[in-house]
Amino acid sequence: MTGKNHIGAISEAKACVWLLSQGFYVFNNIMAHGPADLIAWDSSDNTIILIDVKTIRFNIKKDGTKVYPNPYNKYNIQHPNVKCLAYSPDEDLFMWYVDGIFQS
Repeated sequence: MTGKNHIGAISEAKACVWLLSQGFYVFNNIMAHGPADLIAWDSSDNTIILIDVKTIRFNIKKDGTKVYPNPYNKYNIQHPNVKCLAYSPDEDLFMWYVDGIFQS
């Protein structure tokens, strides 16, 4: 069975590939701990984005709609200058988590 750290590392690697396909230059944060996993640079407008990659699993409500959990909890807080990129391995889907809402 794959451990939690391995799942996170796989999600980060997939996020790198996805971000590259979106036109970003991608760099790994070399610090073992910190708010950002990746650093992405958009050369078209010269912006740098600090990214925290989160692996999420959806739940199905009784009415059949999908519900994605908040990727942050009381032990894991979102930093204001870091964007959250959520990855759903069940759907192989990336979504930005902005102001409490998932955006494709």
